[in-house]
Amino acid sequence: MKHIPFRLLPALAWLLLLTLAAGCKKKESTVSFEVVDSTLMNSVTLSAPPDVQYLPTRRIDSKIGEASTSNTSSTDRVQTATLSHAELSIEGGAPGQNFDFLRLVTVYLLDEQGVSRSILAQSATVPPGATRLTLTPTSQSVVEQLKAGTYLIKPAVEMQPGTQVVVNLKLQLRYQVQARKR
Repeated sequence: MKHIPFRLLPALAWLLLLTLAAGCKKKESTVSFEVVDSTLMNSVTLSAPPDVQYLPTRRIDSKIGEASTSNTSSTDRVQTATLSHAELSIEGGAPGQNFDFLRLVTVYLLDEQGVSRSILAQSATVPPGATRLTLTPTSQSVVEQLKAGTYLIKPAVEMQPGTQVVVNLKLQLRYQVQARKR
């Protein structure tokens, strides 16, 4: 058996250590969770004409902070966020009150200045007698809006001709979020 010179052993040890260190990259794990934000719009008066009406702009305080903390993450570690479900419902209205006065609902996401807007969700149709409407979400990323903690929305409704109603509305927005774990 051949002897390895004593000076070569430390060099081999360092080479082995570097090889092991390079091969042991820690892979960051991710977590997926849901954030549910909502807003109430009380005593909204709607009448047609005009057929299309914009409801007041709403500032939504997002639950992203609470949801990310309870899922071993934080808002600064959020990687993706999109709207997965949106629902508009009548809250505490008159008995039998429904959405028969509507033709279409669109929820716009506004920039922080309230100027630029993009569609967040909309209804394709309004079924007769409905008291809850499931809106179709777009695939738009909302990472920056959720990370900010608050964001602006502006609902718009297209009315059936000749209708007038005072209604309390609740809009619930469910976001699917993916973030890196702490």
